[in-house]
Amino acid sequence: MKIGIYEQIINQLFEEKIASIDQTQFYIGERDIKRGEVARLLSMYLTNIFEQMLTDVAEVDADEDEEEEGQKYSAITKGIDLANSIIQKLVNEFHLEVMGLVLQGSKAYEKADNSLLADFPLKLHGIYTKAQIQVAIGTSTLSKKSPAREGVERNKLLNVEAMFVDIIKNREEGSTTDYDDKALSPYLFQWDTQNRVKPDSKEGQAYINQTQTMLLFVREQKNFVEDKSRTMGYVYLGRVTLSSWEYRNLGARMQMQIRWNMVEPIPGSVMHFARIREIA
Repeated sequence: MKIGIYEQIINQLFEEKIASIDQTQFYIGERDIKRGEVARLLSMYLTNIFEQMLTDVAEVDADEDEEEEGQKYSAITKGIDLANSIIQKLVNEFHLEVMGLVLQGSKAYEKADNSLLADFPLKLHGIYTKAQIQVAIGTSTLSKKSPAREGVERNKLLNVEAMFVDIIKNREEGSTTDYDDKALSPYLFQWDTQNRVKPDSKEGQAYINQTQTMLLFVREQKNFVEDKSRTMGYVYLGRVTLSSWEYRNLGARMQMQIRWNMVEPIPGSVMHFARIREIA
């Protein structure tokens, strides 16, 4: 049976530890480690090592700050740098493609923008407030704030449109709108236009003919579950291009539904909630 990556790590760590012990002074019992035990034992072992290392960093940093206050990195910064270097070491040492996927799944690391807009300030997969996005696309300035409250925002001069998507909707009282926005895969996102948008309308034709740059911003819902007074930011998923569209008959109304190709795949941390469809 092929030895998995976690088995390789724990085997190497224990072999090195055991080799450093004076076996004439200590009895070392050995037994096979069951597959189900690997993650637990490895986590316990590494947790103790990392905690001691980070504690040492904090203590050293405190001593240095007394000598050269303001000239050294803080203990927090050094701790973060150390943690990142350990993770990178694991990736380099063991060629962990799996580790890369795990990290992607837990956090969407920021990347360079792919909007093709000159000097665009936002980072791909970064989290931003709507006000910050409006400033970035030029619809809000110091002298004039954007009045837009819709799920889209257009800057005709830059020929760009931002789509603001809440996966879990908070419908207003009396609303019959049932938007079905969701990620179909890391490479495909489904989006419903506003009710007034028809295929032959100006907006509909812009979508169909791809005459403007389309940028996608997604969040799970408007407010945090644990604190309704706090508003969630949007994850910037970058530029999208048209995959397909249809004009759906929903009985009382028609709805233009578009599927966008993701220029950059949706990260795992967003896919975790973006597949969900729920009307609150």
